[in-house]
Amino acid sequence: NISNIIYSFNVTGFSNYSVDELCDKVLTADYTLTSDIACPSTALNIGSNDIILDCAGYSINYSYNGADAGYGVNNSGGYDNIIVKGCNIVEGSPSTNSKYAIYFLDAGNGSIENNTITTSGIFGRGVHFDSSSNSSVINDTISTTGTSGYGLFFSSSSDNIAKNNTITTIGLTSVGVHFDSSSNLTVENN
Repeated sequence: NISNIIYSFNVTGFSNYSVDELCDKVLTADYTLTSDIACPSTALNIGSNDIILDCAGYSINYSYNGADAGYGVNNSGGYDNIIVKGCNIVEGSPSTNSKYAIYFLDAGNGSIENNTITTSGIFGRGVHFDSSSNSSVINDTISTTGTSGYGLFFSSSSDNIAKNNTITTIGLTSVGVHFDSSSNLTVENN
């Protein structure tokens, strides 16, 4: 219920302004999108173990106001057994740095599958696993534009699989798949 929250808008002209009630929502159970969502910063946060987020082909447009550190799907709480599937995740504005479509920190046994991901800012990441293990990224289409953009980024992570993904990067020092202090990673048919 967004009726108890105050939103402020700096209006300089006539426009329609709205806030999607799903923005910054914490998911504590399986969730299926029933429409596209657009959020000024982070869209969805994982808040429990054993969750399936099924976008059913709908879009998540995150960080459209250019906010730093915005995420399409944020699992910085370290929850395990998370599945993100069927999403079209788009970074809404390239104006700031370090925004990630999908972010897992200290998480295990995750699955990122059958998603389309587009990032456009400096240091943007399609999928970022940080200190995460035993997870997979399979059958995703990931496109990054912007300096130092990464399609898949594994940092201090182990025993992960990246398989059958289509990754396109455009930008100075951009990389399709990057490993930093990671081990036992399987990369096939990307």
